Amino acid sequence: MTRPVVVFMQRAQDTGFIRNDLPPGLATLIGGARVQFWLCSQLEIRMALAVTGDEGLADKDAISHIVGLLRAPS
Repeated sequence: MTRPVVVFMQRAQDTGFIRNDLPPGLATLIGGARVQFWLCSQLEIRMALAVTGDEGLADKDAISHIVGLLRAPS
C-alpha cells in the first residue's frame, strides 16, 4: 500500500495541490500519522478541544484540517 500512496502524493505535489517542500514519502507519513491519530485518539482530541470550549470535529472537518496542513500555498 505504501508505494501507491507515495506515488499519489507525488502526483498531488506535481499538480501543486500538496506542498512540495517535503519529500513525497515524508508527506505521506505525516498525513497518515495525522489521520491515524484522529482515528485512534478521540478521547484525547475531545479533551484538548474542551479546554478552550471548542466543539468536537466531524470526520470531514478533521480531514479538511489535515489536508490544509499539507496543501501548497495558494
